[in-house]
Amino acid sequence: MTGRVIHALAIAGIIVLSVSTVRAAPSYTLTDLGAMDADRSSANRINNNGLISGTVVYENYENPFMGSESRPFLYENGSMTLFGSADFEINISDINDQGHLVGRVVGPGVPETGFLYKNGSMTYLPLDSASGINESEQIVVYEYLYENGTVTNLGTLGGAKTRAKAINESGQIAGYGWDSENRRLAFLYENGSMTALPTPEGLQSLCYDINDHGQIVGKRSNPSGPTDIRGVLWDDGVMYDLTDMAGLGGDTVLMRPRAINNSGQIVGRAVGTEFAFLYEDGNAYNLDDLVVSGPSHSLYEAFDINDLGQIVGWGYLDGNTRAFLLTPVLPGDVDGDSWVSGTDLSIILTHWGQSGLGREHGDLNGNGTVDGPDYSEVISNWGTGSPPEPSGIPEPTTLVVLSIGGLIFFGRRP
Repeated sequence: MTGRVIHALAIAGIIVLSVSTVRAAPSYTLTDLGAMDADRSSANRINNNGLISGTVVYENYENPFMGSESRPFLYENGSMTLFGSADFEINISDINDQGHLVGRVVGPGVPETGFLYKNGSMTYLPLDSASGINESEQIVVYEYLYENGTVTNLGTLGGAKTRAKAINESGQIAGYGWDSENRRLAFLYENGSMTALPTPEGLQSLCYDINDHGQIVGKRSNPSGPTDIRGVLWDDGVMYDLTDMAGLGGDTVLMRPRAINNSGQIVGRAVGTEFAFLYEDGNAYNLDDLVVSGPSHSLYEAFDINDLGQIVGWGYLDGNTRAFLLTPVLPGDVDGDSWVSGTDLSIILTHWGQSGLGREHGDLNGNGTVDGPDYSEVISNWGTGSPPEPSGIPEPTTLVVLSIGGLIFFGRRP
């Protein structure tokens, strides 16, 4: 390495510390949740403690005309277990952070009904399928709110049906219903009142999720054009088209959002091109492009994202239809200790200019070489994460000295 290159990199390090930088695309490790002895699986919910729910499916190979059998599962700490009895048809719709489950159950002696499962015990609700639960154990069930044994009818938008889909920690409820002209519209219910969300004239809408800031995701569609479907975000009473916000333009990617977390990250499926997406900060990403380690993959749909940024859904992993978990990788964290520090910088410098190495050796952007962009990612994210005890994050001046010193040292190596 020449003195001129060393000088340029040192100056680059100072500049990176002195000005704000464009946020890099997130990265994830991919985990195949498996399917036990079933043929395929899909994950639909994850809470902030990492508890995941989903479904495994057994195909009826002896008599394909009889269809398939599905069973719900829970996945926690690297282990998948089936939930409930095989005699019952159970669908898990939501999980709160206490691990309480809600959904739908039907079986011998139990007509189709909603349920609440907590502390190892299942309670049948006096209503149909439950779709959402918050930490206060408020539960939404079709057109009702169930709380402490009391059932409240949410009302309608003037039509015959209402479908509540999700509830946040403030008790705000998002769903959809039909108005007096049989037009389906998304709604927000709060303080005892239901309000239709803004939807362009002549179009319909529905929603899937609401976060604790009252941001709602869903879709709008044209009844006369079934392919005219657009993913949307309602924020502070205004509808935004996610495709336009992401700068994709036209109808090249029709984004169908499924969930939004409290950081405003949105996940779902891109219809037509058929891939799982992440939307954040005005950018839309194909999740396949963000995976830095894991099995071969084609991620089809993301169903949920928690406040830690973990994402679940389903896709094709090593050629099998499987539930997946994506776990965010801290930018600049080479050694995987959840803290960007001198150790990460040392790894970059140790392997500087080398090719054919993985992320753990400093190739953070996966371009095949440990080089400037990898160095910049460490510098840009210096001190982020959770430092081990005792902690001591160097001041920027110290970091620049370390960077320059390391580069000079390696530049002098024969």
